[in-house]
Amino acid sequence: MKNNSTILVLDTDKGFTNLLQDVLHIKGLRTTVINSAGEGVKKLKKESFIAIIVDPFLDENMITGTALVELIRNTQDTPILALSGVSSVTEKVRILDAGADDYLTKPCALAEMIARINSLLRQGDKMMFKGTKFEVGDIEFDVKTFNLLKDEKNIKLTEDEYNVLYYLWINSGKVISAKTLCNHALSYKDKCSEDFVKKVISTLRVKLRNNVPELIHTVKSVGYTMNNKKIAAPEEKVPKTPMVGSKTR
Repeated sequence: MKNNSTILVLDTDKGFTNLLQDVLHIKGLRTTVINSAGEGVKKLKKESFIAIIVDPFLDENMITGTALVELIRNTQDTPILALSGVSSVTEKVRILDAGADDYLTKPCALAEMIARINSLLRQGDKMMFKGTKFEVGDIEFDVKTFNLLKDEKNIKLTEDEYNVLYYLWINSGKVISAKTLCNHALSYKDKCSEDFVKKVISTLRVKLRNNVPELIHTVKSVGYTMNNKKIAAPEEKVPKTPMVGSKTR
């Protein structure tokens, strides 16, 4: 079985897997996504992975959730994060007892998902990042502690503001549409619209005011972009990859 520096993701949730691949790709962590339990089992027999993220209820017609986790655990000694829309405490206990190292209910807030994956990788000394901060002008944003410092004063962010700011940062220089922010940064919201995103951006700008030039720009009729030309910090201060966090589906 050849060694692999890749994270295996067994999940059919394209919104989640696309976001996960974007986040991990930024700092050079590869992701293999498989949406079939059968294909996943075949892959596990051929390759090893630094971590495995699995929806244990991927295909109950083929294999039960506990059986899938047990098979993974018996095949490889690698950290397993079970991530599913099933929120039953009984099912969570069953999956954890079957061999999963952690269980997260979807949909997930970006920050929590990043923290959970980071914790998962830490078990194998594969931290997604060592540094935690980025700086722009008089703004300092710590993606590990959720602190936003402006003129050395702490500014409290709501969960929505944090996730939008974080997603724009990891995609610095790209124009991100309101729909993308809804599908990725705000996927845990029951309702998300262009107007809602506009409101979150507006409150963020108020909290970031006096930061010159403005950090978040609006590209008319397209979306929003972060002014990455002004993002500057020593390498050790730049997250090796976003923290991971999560929430429920």
